[in-house]
Amino acid sequence: MIKFIRDFYSFIKTGSVETENKITVRKFLFRAFILKLSFYVFLLVFSYLLFNFNYGNSDLMFKDKTLWIVFLNMIILAPILEELTCRLHTGLKLYQILISLIGAVVLFHDSWIILSLFVCYFFLLFFMVSIGVRVNRRFIIYFSALIFGVLHIDFYDFNWLANFGNTFFVVITRIFSGLLFTYVFYQKGILFSILFHMIWNMMPFISFLLKYFEI
Repeated sequence: MIKFIRDFYSFIKTGSVETENKITVRKFLFRAFILKLSFYVFLLVFSYLLFNFNYGNSDLMFKDKTLWIVFLNMIILAPILEELTCRLHTGLKLYQILISLIGAVVLFHDSWIILSLFVCYFFLLFFMVSIGVRVNRRFIIYFSALIFGVLHIDFYDFNWLANFGNTFFVVITRIFSGLLFTYVFYQKGILFSILFHMIWNMMPFISFLLKYFEI
């Protein structure tokens, strides 16, 4: 676990994988899950003590939705589309950028402002890579994680300007998640970053189940 944390720290510091993690995928994903859970709990306690953190009504987007629709969106579609959009293009290959663009079109087809920003971003990135401009990989990794964090504000039912504690928790945990998902992508590939995202999303889905069945 210590080596995993050290390798991950090296990744977020340099923006590249210096040594391949050769442990089995199961152990790798388990350690990634433990690291993510530990950071989540730490920030949850920190936010509660410092900002009197309160989620409010979480996951506005799933309000009044049937169980199978929530499962389809939270466990299947969200991990696939978010990983393709926010993670795949960080590999900085032309086909990866194009697939991320397609993912953005599917993910944000009902929000022209967000989609337009993504289209401009991906077209600019595609142009730079295609003409051989050296792109700072670490900047792209952090920028994609920042996008991933900020976009999740819309999933929660609170005023993000008036409730700084809630906004702080949601954005910072998602930025960290974005960095960790990207590390999984760099080490094991996009399929396993999607799988890891699915596994993590089981936690909020279980929370939804408890509310759905009033347990």
